[in-house]
Amino acid sequence: MSKLAQYPSPDSSFLNNIKTYDFCLGQGAFGLVAHATDHDGGKYAVKFLLPVDEDDKRQKQIVRETEITKNLKKHPNIVKVIDSDVKQYTALEIEVILPGEEFRSLLVRGFLFKRDKPVPVVAIQMQLCGENLRTWLNLVETKQNNLFIQRDQVEIISNLISGLEFLHMHNLMHRDLKPENIMFTEKGCKLPVKIGDFGLCRKISPEGTQTDSLSSYAGTRVYMAPECRTGQKDYSYPADIFSAGLIIWEVMQFVKYSLFERLVYDEEEKLVKSHPLAGEGIRAVIISMTKRKIQHRLPNLRRVRNYLQILEAQLAEKVVKVGSTQEFKSTLMKAVSGTSILLRDAIYKGPFSVNADKVVITGESMERTIFQCEGQNCVTFFENDCSISNVAMVSSRLNYGLEVIGNGNKVENVAFNSRKGLLISGNNNVVSNIKFSHCLEGLTIKGCDNKVDKVDLENIEIFGIKIQPQSSRNSVTNVRIIDTKLGILIGGSSNSLAHVSLVKNNQVEGKFRGIYLFSVGENNTIRGLSCTGYHSEEEDWGLIIRSRNTMVDHGDGVPVLVQASNATLTDVHSGGQVILVGTNAVQAKLIRCSGSKLLTHLPNFSMKGCDFESHLGLEIIEDVPLMKKWLDNSENDEILSYDFDSDDESVTSL
Repeated sequence: MSKLAQYPSPDSSFLNNIKTYDFCLGQGAFGLVAHATDHDGGKYAVKFLLPVDEDDKRQKQIVRETEITKNLKKHPNIVKVIDSDVKQYTALEIEVILPGEEFRSLLVRGFLFKRDKPVPVVAIQMQLCGENLRTWLNLVETKQNNLFIQRDQVEIISNLISGLEFLHMHNLMHRDLKPENIMFTEKGCKLPVKIGDFGLCRKISPEGTQTDSLSSYAGTRVYMAPECRTGQKDYSYPADIFSAGLIIWEVMQFVKYSLFERLVYDEEEKLVKSHPLAGEGIRAVIISMTKRKIQHRLPNLRRVRNYLQILEAQLAEKVVKVGSTQEFKSTLMKAVSGTSILLRDAIYKGPFSVNADKVVITGESMERTIFQCEGQNCVTFFENDCSISNVAMVSSRLNYGLEVIGNGNKVENVAFNSRKGLLISGNNNVVSNIKFSHCLEGLTIKGCDNKVDKVDLENIEIFGIKIQPQSSRNSVTNVRIIDTKLGILIGGSSNSLAHVSLVKNNQVEGKFRGIYLFSVGENNTIRGLSCTGYHSEEEDWGLIIRSRNTMVDHGDGVPVLVQASNATLTDVHSGGQVILVGTNAVQAKLIRCSGSKLLTHLPNFSMKGCDFESHLGLEIIEDVPLMKKWLDNSENDEILSYDFDSDDESVTSL
């Protein structure tokens, strides 16, 4: 008879009040955790630990330690152990109460040595929590590393230190700290986090030394302190501190645990970086907590707690969380240089003005943090070095969702569903990961040296992107434009486009102009342009060049009209469409270009390695009537009269 039989299950056992085991929350080598509902509707996590042999000493130790942890007073950063029990089960009984393959595959392991007789199973009733920290670390959203994530990082490590210090104050050593054993309070990775899974927890003497022999191989090896790996039996709290230090490094820097040994054993301290909110201080904390030798490691958590308390106080002054229009307006009025504002998911009714520099505005999510405004811009940045991210702009009138007047500002992860989208009037601003849908206008650039990357535009009525005259050295990359008749208008000089995809679906009528370079500009470059659904016979042009000294490198399926001097096309392939070189395209150059037809009236221009089809073979086709029609139509194109500085909507008739 197993010695665990001395722990009989009383009639009042919590197990007798469980109505259903709903699904598996997680599993390990020797047990699993089930989501359970009792007869009163209460929800719990129940951990089942199976024996591995006839006299499983590990189980008996867990029963003793569970008695210790369930008597701890409640703490916000400790998973509450509510009750525990040992009950005799047969394999058949287990399969009945825990149906489903996800349970059976693991539970059967515990009965391999005694299939036909009952065996003792340890059951631990715990507070129901959300995901574990490993899940959060693996989320794609977590890697965005915006202000919300940075604030969560600080709160997570503060929670971890608070919970671990509580255990140590009660003479308890966890011995198996790892992200899998740190739980969020609720589903959806809701803070705070709590330390859980006390299966390897041990009582330590009040002096902080371990008098009884401990297993040197307790815990998970990758987070295990060096003294535990080398067979020492008298290790104590510093082993927990070591594990916590590695977790803090992983949380704050998203490092892979393959780097742990390089920090600990090779002392590559340069691997540990500062943090945008926590600064250099967190670097010193991580290094001091993860020293290989115990005598060089922090002996307790007092210094870490003091550092985090100071950090939290500083952040409380600079980082403000708001959840309503009035709170946001009030915060903006009081904002000083360096203020960070976290916007909870809500609708914020503008207009809003940012009048201090280095203000950081971060929404909780781009889908549910929404700015609305009627009659004025939703948000205007008047100052420099500010940023806004993870929000949506909605407006039904002729005003911009966002106007950036200052310099050096950053716009990231913003969605626009407004009559006018984004206006960049300043210089050296950075825009990335923005989406425009069903707007009148998309992005307008009036300044210089701005960088735009990753832009999606769909069903834009007037134009997708417009670079004004006098706007130079702007860079626009990785653009996708769908069902937008005027894709990109360029009136400035020395601007560059790269990796632009233009798509026209069959159900959309009208003439399409993908990229239009106006004669007021010059020295613009385009690298990587593709067109889908653009047809020359429908007078669609993927690219119209009227500005001097334009360079185009790599194009696929692009119908091209060249009507300016010194244009150079390299590796531009029009597919079944036409490349038309007009009479104004003096000194034009075509290098390794190909397509269905090349139409031109110029007696001489440079071609190298080109390949254009005709029924007679490889030659330039002179199709005079068709060419005249297209040139006449292009000269009378309504877009030529477009006033860059007006709000005239007449070009929508194209």
